[in-house]
Amino acid sequence: MFAPFLPLFLALPKGNQNSVIVSDASVWVYSHSSDPADETFLRVWGSNGRALPKDIGSAEDYSFGYLRFHVARITAIQPKEVDLIVYNKVPLDFTKGTSIINPLELHLLDKPFHPKTWEFQQSVTIAPDHAILGIGKLVGPIQTIDQLKVQGIEIKIPLAKFKILMASANKKHVVYLALASAIDAAAMRNGNGSGGFYKFYSSAVPQKELRPRIVVKS
Repeated sequence: MFAPFLPLFLALPKGNQNSVIVSDASVWVYSHSSDPADETFLRVWGSNGRALPKDIGSAEDYSFGYLRFHVARITAIQPKEVDLIVYNKVPLDFTKGTSIINPLELHLLDKPFHPKTWEFQQSVTIAPDHAILGIGKLVGPIQTIDQLKVQGIEIKIPLAKFKILMASANKKHVVYLALASAIDAAAMRNGNGSGGFYKFYSSAVPQKELRPRIVVKS
């Protein structure tokens, strides 16, 4: 059962515990982003039915969200379930059916990013790994926080994939992740009802409860 925001533990059976790690940095990876590390929203879409480009030359047709997490607090936990949760703004820029066909995907980054010095050209060398760690789905009712309407997107990370995620952490226990999707923003602009894009709150949003988070249930 999905419970958004801070009282996540209320949804768990007695005896279960939550550890919540909130992302402390993000960048919007898009060629026309003027302030990628401080954007309130991360917008994600793909192109031609793909979430990731085939070659470097077509990267400008895509948009990704990169996230950084400090995971030292959860290294010793034996999890029963792991989710990455983001909060998409409402009204949605896609239909529920489109999100099922073209879900949000979680990937590892092959290298770390540095938010304050990020430039789009770095996406040539700092790119999502093609292996998918988890698939997102819309969950729960529409919520209102500080007069902002949002709906949660929950990405379940299988435990075997979570081990891969944790193994990617550097010596400072930091992991770098990417969110991608094959959802097509161009189709939306062309009036095709199957298009759209994800627009969820980043790590820079002032309301901490709206920032991306990893929830480990043990």
